[in-house]
Amino acid sequence: MIKASVVTKIVIIATALLPALMVISSLPLNLYGFGILSGWLGMGLISASLLLMIREPVWTAWFGGLQRMYQWHHNMSVAGYSLLLTHPFVLASSYFEVDLDTVWEYLSPFNPDILNRMGWIGLIGFMLGLAASFSLHLPYSWWRRLHMLLVVAMLIGLGHIWIASSFSVSLTIVLLITVVAMSWRLVRNDYGAGSFPYEVSTVSHPSEHITEVMLRPLAKPISIAQGQFVNAAFFEGPLFQGCGEFHPYTVSKIAEDGSLSLSVKALGDCTKHIQTLGPGVAVRLQGPYGIFLLDPAIVTCSLDCRRHWCYAIPSHVA
Repeated sequence: MIKASVVTKIVIIATALLPALMVISSLPLNLYGFGILSGWLGMGLISASLLLMIREPVWTAWFGGLQRMYQWHHNMSVAGYSLLLTHPFVLASSYFEVDLDTVWEYLSPFNPDILNRMGWIGLIGFMLGLAASFSLHLPYSWWRRLHMLLVVAMLIGLGHIWIASSFSVSLTIVLLITVVAMSWRLVRNDYGAGSFPYEVSTVSHPSEHITEVMLRPLAKPISIAQGQFVNAAFFEGPLFQGCGEFHPYTVSKIAEDGSLSLSVKALGDCTKHIQTLGPGVAVRLQGPYGIFLLDPAIVTCSLDCRRHWCYAIPSHVA
């Protein structure tokens, strides 16, 4: 029996290749045709990578975990950008036999033609967005804003395609994938639709940089096992100004009534602010994420709160 993770990856790869496959039969077998194909392959890869930003627990489980899904998202985005970067150079090289002025028209970022301008603005947007994803020292708020440039660049790229070739089946596919992925991410993940409502009941500080937050459910509790993690957003409360964004936290304890405890290490702005948390603060939870740990005493979960990747490490190291 084929594993769900294998099937899911095949679906993602097929989705990424579909826009290019729809046009490949109409392209000439020369540099010009390869240039157009590289553009469609790049847009297909990046649009499909947006589907890997959706943090639905079932979706992440099918893919083999949130960490693996984000790694695929990053690698597909880089590969897509690389293909988009080759797109104008391959097209320009097809005119070498004509004259160099025509080649320069394709490559010059100063060409006033709207098609050329939108192409270069889109490429620069992708470049800045990907540069942010490689940075390990940017504050999370800046990292998030710069990373969102990928979506803006995607929309500009779609406009570039529309001006070049008007609407087509391939353009419709890329547009539909982009709209569905971003709408789902914004509504379900960023704004918390479908998340679980909780409230802070008690707060303790077992060490200088660790805060233990006990949460009680206000409705149906989340179904989770010790050693897994959740994305939590802390909102306004008594003497506390909420962070307003979802971040990953390790679940350290689970009570029979559905209450659970989060272990929060002060790593970034939000996690440092949570050290001032008090009872009565409203919380929304998403998840669960991560594999079920048969022996939580042997393995614990350590989170990089900026990248949302979960790594299993020996408990004596943690």
